[in-house]
Amino acid sequence: MFSLVPISFLTLGVLPSLSQAKGTTDWKQKCEAFTSLPAIPESINASLTKVDYYPAGALFNETDPNTSLESTSFKAFCRVQINITTSNTTSAVSEIWLPDSWSGIFWGTGNGASGGGLNWGDLGYVAVNHGFAGHATNGGHSSNGSSAVAFENPETLTDWDYRAMHQGTVAGKAITAKYYGKNTFHSYYGACSAGGRQGWIEAERFPEDYDSIITGSPAVDDIRHNETWGLVHSEVLRQCDEIDGLKDGILSNPQRCNFRPQAIACRPGQTTGCLTAAQLGVLRYVYEPWVDVNDTYVYAGFPYGAEAGFITGNLLADGGEYGQDGDFFRHAIVHNSSWTVDQIDFALVQRGVEEIGGPNGDSATNPNITAFVARGGKMIHYVGWNDQYLSPFASIRWHDEVDSFMTTNTEYTTTDYYRLFVIPGMKHCGGGEGANFFGQPSVYTADPVSLEPSHNVIFSLFDWHQKGKAPDSFIGTAFRDNNISLGVNYERPICMWPKHTTYNGHGDPMKASSFSCAL
Repeated sequence: MFSLVPISFLTLGVLPSLSQAKGTTDWKQKCEAFTSLPAIPESINASLTKVDYYPAGALFNETDPNTSLESTSFKAFCRVQINITTSNTTSAVSEIWLPDSWSGIFWGTGNGASGGGLNWGDLGYVAVNHGFAGHATNGGHSSNGSSAVAFENPETLTDWDYRAMHQGTVAGKAITAKYYGKNTFHSYYGACSAGGRQGWIEAERFPEDYDSIITGSPAVDDIRHNETWGLVHSEVLRQCDEIDGLKDGILSNPQRCNFRPQAIACRPGQTTGCLTAAQLGVLRYVYEPWVDVNDTYVYAGFPYGAEAGFITGNLLADGGEYGQDGDFFRHAIVHNSSWTVDQIDFALVQRGVEEIGGPNGDSATNPNITAFVARGGKMIHYVGWNDQYLSPFASIRWHDEVDSFMTTNTEYTTTDYYRLFVIPGMKHCGGGEGANFFGQPSVYTADPVSLEPSHNVIFSLFDWHQKGKAPDSFIGTAFRDNNISLGVNYERPICMWPKHTTYNGHGDPMKASSFSCAL
């Protein structure tokens, strides 16, 4: 494979624009002349399917079963679509977007849930609009995020696990090198949820693919992971909101909350505004980790404060099913379309781990990232305290597993290459309460955002990898109604775990300077 090493004149990931030497007509002609693929390393079986040039402001309008995007907010780029034959029965689609104004960065992005689709939003808003060559894959199938029917074919599951991402990345970097005539450039990756899992797998199994990685709310252990919730959430805030020094509807560190749900238990004759004995029992399963036979840990519980997200999330007090999780077990593990989620037990989880999980399958559960770290790789990992899909405690546990393994078995110091940030109030990947925007992938839009490393995790990653400036915290922004176009509401620091945001006891609570990171 050709060498992919840093270009010496990169500054904060930005090169002098190559478009200065070429006019728009030249780039259009160059794009349209791209009619054949270069040799792809690893003998990856890729074929060119379509090439289109999009001038700045051109309409991009695409829909697939997983997503849709209509936008006129992208800078000029060449859209290269390829097909990769991954086995005798399967193939995967990748797209590589090549901006006219290339900064010398290759950017990879991932998928969400079980969905088979392309992350066009991050290709455009994150990659092209910042001058990065971008890569995305459909993961080897076409479906919406809650459907896992395609995984009846184990080869398709392998594509979704890791193969489509890795092979698409290798092909995408070869295409980028040919298009721009440069074999040396930085490569970075950033994604959330299933894309976060893909990022960890890249670091574990294919450490040469990316120089450094951002992984948000990752489903690392993918096999093991209504008004009632509104009532519980209000009571949690009543009991614990002010522990961090400020009553603002946000728990900066839910682990400090000693919640007593009995305070809202139904009294004799009471039927509303309270929890029944059965519902109190549900809470125990929600907040406590699943520990089965022989004290075997299965999966983390959820933290206090995340209840509001359960209303539209994956956890229903009546025992309902979140589509993705049920469908995944139904088709990838049980292979029985009539199976229902209430039949899940520890033995089935173990079967899933043995058959399709583990370090060579679906899950990113190998804490040995020595090869990635040895070549200078940096990992920024973030998760929201109010994540309604993937417990933040699972991210914290994974951080501790990597820390323990690498500290015990290598000479590396964890904070030199891996840092975790747990965001107060944030839901899955973004949104929710609190200062939940810090330039993370998956929530980018056409609206202007800060590119300062102190406010933008992507450019902070570049600063860390290229200049050695490791982030101790970010400034998170809360926009009015979670809408960037409505302007800033307030800012807060987002602290490196295990520190948490604490009000100083004085100063304007709308300003980040009134808060500190403390243990």
